[in-house]
Amino acid sequence: MFKKNLTIIAGLLIFMLMALNLNAGQSYKSQEIWGENLFNFYIMDVATDNDGNIYLTELDNEIRKLAPSGEVLDAWPTRIPPPFIKATLITVDNNGDIYVVSGTHGDISKFTAAGKFIGKVRRNYEKEVFSYNLVAIDVDSDNNLYVADNGKSRIRKFSSSGKFISRWGRKHKFTDLKKLIIDSSDDIYIIDGFEVQKFTSSGKFIFKLDIENLGNIADLTVDKNDNLYVADLENLLIYKFTSGGELIAKWEKAIEPGEYRFKGIVADNENMVYMAYNTLKGDPPNYYGGEIHKFTPEGELIAKWEFDPQQACRPAAIAVDTDANVYVSDIQNDRIQKFTSAGDFITTWGNEGDGYGEFIRPYGLAADNDGNIYVADIDNHRVQKFTSAGDFITTWGNEGDGYGEFIRPYGLAVDNDNNIYVRDASSRIQKFTSSGIFITELEKPGESNWENISNLATDNKGNIYATEANIIYKMSSEGELICKWNACVDFKNMAEVDSIAVDSNNIVYAVVMNIPLGTISIRKFLPCGIPLGTVKIISIAPVGFLFFSAPYVKIAIDNNDNIYLTDSSRAWIRVLRPTP
Repeated sequence: MFKKNLTIIAGLLIFMLMALNLNAGQSYKSQEIWGENLFNFYIMDVATDNDGNIYLTELDNEIRKLAPSGEVLDAWPTRIPPPFIKATLITVDNNGDIYVVSGTHGDISKFTAAGKFIGKVRRNYEKEVFSYNLVAIDVDSDNNLYVADNGKSRIRKFSSSGKFISRWGRKHKFTDLKKLIIDSSDDIYIIDGFEVQKFTSSGKFIFKLDIENLGNIADLTVDKNDNLYVADLENLLIYKFTSGGELIAKWEKAIEPGEYRFKGIVADNENMVYMAYNTLKGDPPNYYGGEIHKFTPEGELIAKWEFDPQQACRPAAIAVDTDANVYVSDIQNDRIQKFTSAGDFITTWGNEGDGYGEFIRPYGLAADNDGNIYVADIDNHRVQKFTSAGDFITTWGNEGDGYGEFIRPYGLAVDNDNNIYVRDASSRIQKFTSSGIFITELEKPGESNWENISNLATDNKGNIYATEANIIYKMSSEGELICKWNACVDFKNMAEVDSIAVDSNNIVYAVVMNIPLGTISIRKFLPCGIPLGTVKIISIAPVGFLFFSAPYVKIAIDNNDNIYLTDSSRAWIRVLRPTP
């Protein structure tokens, strides 16, 4: 009889799982990353294509494509195969294909204009390899690629398929290669130390520019008419020469001084000239943005494009409202950002301070059923409430260990009745009404010491979930322990739950960090810990979550089961959307 009853119970459980249509095997596409590390938007190089579009490489982040008007046409992260880690140099050939150099690996990778990876240039030839000091790349009219390797004092030539053709430079005794640019006749200009020299494509010397009082040469470019532009940082000048080396013009004060850090100069097919800068942002300045300055062929400044958009700089927490708007707390800049579910920026509010609507390290976020937003304001020891547009409503709390007081609150959750649960650094969990009236303090469940409660979530039945290391606790709205389970049992206590969320079917999603490896996975559970497997990801990255910087990944889920994940150290918001 016992075996029969056990069989019946098991059958009922299987039936319930099927009836609930929980999609345990649901896979997700990881194709969207927004807010890529604008904590430091640091331009490394700039290039143009035959249509006048401008390409930027950003340190540790992405390749960005701009129209001649400055409109962002496309962008893709450089942490996709192969992982560049630090994308430095960029050039575009006559077919629109893009070559990018990794400053970390010394690799050269080739992409289509749409960002699809094509292949790599061979890194070695016989016993000779690239150094890790590649300083310039460019292509000729036949789409052959030229690479200036300062570490080896060589110029190398490759076919468009990446096959090695030739190398030269030993007899020229280059001392400090800085830049290489090719004109329409396939002649090559090289900056070596404080000199600009011109060579044929086979390395035959043609001439050296004669410039009196030439200072620190930073970059050069050629326009459609093969005029040469040379950037002199020391004198803040742009020199313009004919292809024969005759000086045509000097643009006085064309280069910005001071906080502007010059990164490159390029010209398009309309002979417009663009200069790229990194600039210190913030008050006081504490991070980098970028600017592009556009000039006519005569040296008139006609446009400036600034890259300091309203995106998260150091995302700490994430929440989604009932309309699928996404909110991100930016702990670096003391503000809250609001986006559509597609990643389009809507609004931002907040700055450093202790007034209403001001923050000192905003962290936890939660949205109630009316669309109001709650923010755990850590170093002001309070919770603030706002409308979805960021208008201040109310605040409560101050520093202390009494009821309604907090010691650095940083975790929030909201139940279906709009009650607010607040976790602070003392691992207390307090319950409040939506207007901030204290209701109760939850008792510590079971044998837990609650010394390191790190996450809160609620389901649509009003139950509360809290995590402590590798354990997930489920409690009633009054704080009564319902169950608990080890979310990392197969890791032998070498893993922790970094964050949790509960979807509309009351399925629990746990972001689990493998401590020894520093990698991340997402696990799904029924409400009392019955495992449903790991989220399957069809990712643009070859090994999925190896590209997250554990342990700074926080999770939120909208009503359409889209998953939003933050990566604080890289300043990413990654979106996982269910596959059809």
